[in-house]
Amino acid sequence: MHADYLVWNVAGIKFTVPDYYTNLAPIGFGRYGSVCSADNGLCDKRVAIKKIANPFAGEELAKRCYRELAILRRLNHPNVLCLSDAFLSPVSPIGNNNNNNDTDESEDLYICTQLVRGELRSLMMRRGCAGGLPVVKVKIIIYQLLHGLAYLHSRGIVHRDLKPENILVDDQSDVTCTGITNASITPDKQHDIRVIICDLGLARPSSAHNALMTGYISTRYYRAPEVMLTWRAYDGAALDVWSVGCVMAEALTGNVLFPGADHVHHLRLIIDLIGMPPDSVISRICSEPTKRYLKMLSNVENSGDDTDSGVSKRLRAKLANENIPSEAIDLISSLLAFDPNERPTAKQALKHAFFDGLAYLNTMEYPDDPITVVEEAESLEKWRQLIIEELEK
Repeated sequence: MHADYLVWNVAGIKFTVPDYYTNLAPIGFGRYGSVCSADNGLCDKRVAIKKIANPFAGEELAKRCYRELAILRRLNHPNVLCLSDAFLSPVSPIGNNNNNNDTDESEDLYICTQLVRGELRSLMMRRGCAGGLPVVKVKIIIYQLLHGLAYLHSRGIVHRDLKPENILVDDQSDVTCTGITNASITPDKQHDIRVIICDLGLARPSSAHNALMTGYISTRYYRAPEVMLTWRAYDGAALDVWSVGCVMAEALTGNVLFPGADHVHHLRLIIDLIGMPPDSVISRICSEPTKRYLKMLSNVENSGDDTDSGVSKRLRAKLANENIPSEAIDLISSLLAFDPNERPTAKQALKHAFFDGLAYLNTMEYPDDPITVVEEAESLEKWRQLIIEELEK
């Protein structure tokens, strides 16, 4: 449909959007985009609008924008952020909503999705939650998170940056953060908590060859050890599963499990809690300095002799000291297996005893149906063309 474009000044950021978007208000600003909320007059709903400024400034940014747009357009699951609209702003908008003479001279990309107010990080930071969220609430959040992840993986998509900030939570439940560990949520109230995986800017098809998954992968605290161990290739789905384990432990305890100051310190914290990596992991390391570092650590007292069937006793003891239920400890321990081949898939984790009683999503199945997107293009102009083709679909 034809629409005029208006320029809105949102906390100092210019948003050039079709005139059916009104009442823009800021949500957040990040390295790769600025986000606001707005009323969509076409559907009479409040939505989120993410602005990516000047997406054609370089090939890497254009490729990232294309990948995010193409993946979002092909997703449809209640626990994964889905696309509702997308457009490029014109270089010369027709109108200005803010009664000034400013115009937006750049061609920017806008991605619109459903609006969910709140994310896991803010939920954990609420007053009274310093000791972690109630177990029943974490159970529902992680259950839905794994369902969204199982769907993404069935579509051949790995997220690569799961963290509390990228997990939206709409919590309408009446379970509060007052230390209630045995509280329960009846089946008719389980839908009062809604979880949505967002920010797929780093997501990519797992079919794009694991060996090519280099560069920035996940925020450090939630980064799997195989990334820091400089493997030649790694399983992207297993990276996501590790991140879920870190998020779950943090949600239950209120503390980051591996708060590494840098990648070496982070790896050392993992080894201190889980033990030395097994031979099956070390054999896949391609960096000789990394191998020498691990050999040095292998002489540290109690560095790797306290595992029980591949699960660290120290990890279990740490979580038990936080009064975490045994079923939750068992699940976290499996998600944080040092060898990614020993971690359960998201679908397998959903069957864990920790989730007994949460059957309202069990009817959902995730047959393999990989998404196909373009991975390489010969020029910046080609990436621009691909983005425009996605916008016209």
